[in-house]
This record gives sequence, C-alpha cells and structure tokens, in this order.
Amino acid sequence: RMTAVTDSEGRYVYSKIPPGSYRVSVQLSRRPVMSQSIQLSAGQDVSLDFLIPASPAISGLVLDQDKQPVVDAFVWVVQAEYRYASLRHTLIGPKITGEDGAFSFDSGLDAGRAYYVVADRPPPDEVVTGEPAPLDQRQPIETTTYYGDATSFEAAAPLVLRPGEQRQQVEIKVRKALSYCADGKVEASGKPAAVLFVVQELPLAETTLTRLSGGSAEDGTFRVCGLTPGQYRLATSASETLPGALEFAIANSDLHHLRLALETAPLHLELAWDGDPPTDPEPMPVVPIGLSPVEDDKRQQEDGMTRLSPEQLRRMMGVVLGDEISVTLMDNARENRILKTEKAPFEGPFGSGIPTGDYAVAVHLAPGAYVKEMAYGGVPFADRLLHLAPGTSGTLRIVAAQGGATLNAKVADADGNPVPNATVLLIPGSGATAPLLSWLMQSWRADQNGAVTCGPLAPGKYRVLALTRAVQPIPEDMEKLMLALSRAQEVELVSKSAKQVNLQPVGME
Repeated sequence: RMTAVTDSEGRYVYSKIPPGSYRVSVQLSRRPVMSQSIQLSAGQDVSLDFLIPASPAISGLVLDQDKQPVVDAFVWVVQAEYRYASLRHTLIGPKITGEDGAFSFDSGLDAGRAYYVVADRPPPDEVVTGEPAPLDQRQPIETTTYYGDATSFEAAAPLVLRPGEQRQQVEIKVRKALSYCADGKVEASGKPAAVLFVVQELPLAETTLTRLSGGSAEDGTFRVCGLTPGQYRLATSASETLPGALEFAIANSDLHHLRLALETAPLHLELAWDGDPPTDPEPMPVVPIGLSPVEDDKRQQEDGMTRLSPEQLRRMMGVVLGDEISVTLMDNARENRILKTEKAPFEGPFGSGIPTGDYAVAVHLAPGAYVKEMAYGGVPFADRLLHLAPGTSGTLRIVAAQGGATLNAKVADADGNPVPNATVLLIPGSGATAPLLSWLMQSWRADQNGAVTCGPLAPGKYRVLALTRAVQPIPEDMEKLMLALSRAQEVELVSKSAKQVNLQPVGME
C-alpha cells in the first residue's frame, strides 16, 4: 500500500510501481471520496486524473415568528449512526447566527446521507427557576425548532444532499409553545439521592444538545420546568458515580411523581479455555528511540533493537496475553465502558455492582483464538447483547478456544479480473436486522490481487459478500446492505479448517 499527498496544484506521483492491478483511492479528511482501478504493464506510464466535486453544504437563516433574524441562535446539524446495535445521533456544529440570522455548514457533510438542521432555543431562566404559573396563565415560549417547521425530531424534515450540492435558503422559523413542568424523586438503592442531571430530547440523548440541567435535593425530590410537548430523557450527569436515566413524555399538562431509580445488578463472571490457551507472544523488537524507560534487567539489546517482554507489550501496547480473556461491557446509551481482564480459568464478580441496563459485550483474545461460547444465566446469546434487569443476578460465562476457522476469498469481476482493495463482509447467521448487522458484521480488505484471508473465526454459518466500497455503520448504508445480502454466499466454517470462496463484488449505490 502506497500513499501520496497532492501538491498545491493537486498533482501526485507514484514511481517505480511493479506491474499489476491497482486501485487508486482519494481521501479528504481521512474519508474516501473517489477511487478507480487500473492495470499497469511493465514500463507503462499512466496519467490518472480525479475530478472531485465540491463538498456538500447547507446554509440558511434563523427567523422569529415575525420573520426577523434571530441573533445568537445555536444551529446544529444532526446525523444518525449505529453504535453497538443501537441507533444514535451525533451533532455537527454549532454555528452561531449573527445580526442577519445566517448560518452555514460547508464541511463534514456527505452526499446521500440524511441530515436534520435544528436551531436551539433554551427556555428562559425565569421559566426554568421561577415558580410555575397556573396552566391557564402561562405564556408560550420559544422552543427548539427543526427545519421543516417542527418542534420535535420525529416531525423534522431530513435533507439529503447530492454530490457537491450547495443547499441554500434552509429557513428555520423559531416556533413557540406552552411549557410544562415535571417533578419526581431520585432514589439510589431504594434511598433518596441528591444528584445532578440533564434533560434532553429523547432522540438526541447523550449529545451535547441539552434542553436543561438540574439536580435533586437531599430528599431526592426534583422539579424541572420549561419543557414544551415532546419526548424527553432525564439522565444523571457524567460526573455522577452511578448512572441512570428515565424517559417520559410531555403532552398538554404538567407531569408528576416521576421516579428515577439508580440501581446495580450483581454480575458474576466465568472465564474458561476449551483446551490449551495460546502461549505468550515472543518478545517484540522495537526501535529504542522514543521508547519509555524500562528496567535495565528487562532490556535486551539485539542488533540495536530493544526487545519488549510480554508484560511490557501488555502495558505499553494493550496486547492481551496468551491465557488472558479481556471483557468489555459497553453501555452505548450512557457512554459507559466497564473493562475486566483476567487469566482463565477465572470465577468471580465482574465488579462491585454493574448499573442495570443494556450492554454490548466485546471480548479480546490473543491472536489465533476465538470465542466458542457466550452465555448469561445458562442461556447462550449469539448477538453479544446483554440485559441486566433490576433485582436480578446471573453469571456471564465466556469460553475461548484455539484453532478457529479460516475463510480464503478471491474477489474478481465478471471477466475474471482480480478486484483489488474490495471490501469483504462476513455476517453471522444472527445478523438479521440493520442494528444487529452493524454490530456483528466483520469487515476485511482484499489485497492488490483481490485476495483476502479472514480469520480466525468462530465455527458456524456465515453469509459472505464482496462490495465495491467500504461500509459505514449508518442507516443509509445498512439499508443498502440489507438489500445486497440477497446476493451473499452462505458458508459453513469448521474449526481448524480453511474454506475457499470466489466472490464477485456487489455495488451499493
């Protein structure tokens, strides 16, 4: 693989390239935007030009109810992506409007992807902190408004841009609505708790777009005001040691007696190897320049190189040693990660108490090993998604083994010519929905000859598919991939064996 950077005139040069098939890809800000395949003969010079369209852009105005410019409005672009089998939203921005109420987003946007534009208008301080007026005496307040004249994400109009499109005149007229209050109590392990929290529109939970923030008193009680009709999520702030959240909806009245329960569930962990575990890696030679100091008695100099012991590899480079199994619980909703690494066999608590909720389970093993079994409470689960319910306890059992299966794929076009750098996807049998597909699929890149070796893999049934481009974990790509799976090959892989498949790439456009 070779890399070149264009000069001020956009020129690039590759020299002394051996004959063969190649794929030249252009990247902007680390994102591939265009590629082309070429075949080079001995002594051949090729001029390959790329005409890259301008980046898509969105611009417009934020206006009030009288169509006058709104100054100092925060404008965001919302985009969706899958993380750990869950659809989440991220933000681009904000852009702050000036005297003319104008905003513009001219970078970070991709063609063919759905975007939502929102103007953030937090509730007035006197509404949030003051004593709420009777319902029949409340005045409408400005509220967060989306393009499409909508006050909620569900009703917003998406913008899908063509390559190089400059979408202008995106006008957001800030809406007004009556505001309401919600009150309730926070409890931790059944006792009143004083915590800090934020309230966000439900689809935008865990982004930086917050409707309001607050906290509960020593007796656990709280009240939040300034909420216009919609769906919300109240979640403890990142600074709180025990995370928790509750969801609620505001219609046309105040909401009373909400309860946020902060609870943990005991989780027992059992790790085992089926057969012998891998041995520790051999010491790795590295150039000593810039190497962190290590003890003299652990340093071995050979040919001017420093040798890192297995323990140093683990400490400095995050390598999992041969008989270790590293387990990470990822709570995507709260951006919480809980890691535990143990030598197997191991039996013991995962931690002092895991917050209840839904988790994705990731397992890291030494090279050459694979997860043979994963079960909770004696029930296997192939999707690697774990639910910890309040008041329950169970054992997470993980069994690893050596000797995984290998899949050798050869990607060629309809004429039998190798397709270099094609993307090869492997999908386990349980990946039946777009969220699961984004979480369980394994991606590999073919070499210049269209060949790729995938493994080690857990034995079982897979669907294998070659694509002309990489796949992103976004709804647009997952929808296209679901359709493309009808052309996938089904393979069954057996432990300690290799299987060969020939693939023809499938387009995703």
